[in-house]
Amino acid sequence: MHGRSPLIFAADAAREWLDPSTPAKEVADLARTAAVPADEFEWFQVSSAVNRVGNDGAGLAKPI
Repeated sequence: MHGRSPLIFAADAAREWLDPSTPAKEVADLARTAAVPADEFEWFQVSSAVNRVGNDGAGLAKPI
């Protein structure tokens, strides 16, 4: 994980986030309060083999 991890929003919050008329303060508030928390995701360890296009299969990603 790194600082460039995406924010995931429900549809209504995503529309507000993307609306160019939404004030910057509201956008910042959405990032802090409306994003889906990381603990609600299912995380996977991904093999470095995913870096090669010819590799495919369930063994490339394993639940953590």
